[in-house]
Amino acid sequence: MPVIKNFKFLEKQDLNGSEMHDLYRYLKRNNNSLFVPRYGMACHIYEFHTKFLCNKYGEVKKYYGPQTELAKIEADVKELIGE
Repeated sequence: MPVIKNFKFLEKQDLNGSEMHDLYRYLKRNNNSLFVPRYGMACHIYEFHTKFLCNKYGEVKKYYGPQTELAKIEADVKELIGE
């Protein structure tokens, strides 16, 4: 598993394309709903309000689009904490 170091959270980042930030590259490629193995590429993220749920080991568990209700995310976080 690659380790990502030295990235800043509070600066504008590219989500797609050749200038994509390493953090988003990792999150997109390690998510089953975004990565398409047939093409070896991840789908584009069209909104900046997407969310990724990761466990304590940095594995991406879920991806949430901007339309996802906070109650759904809260339930998934509680379930992940219970593991």
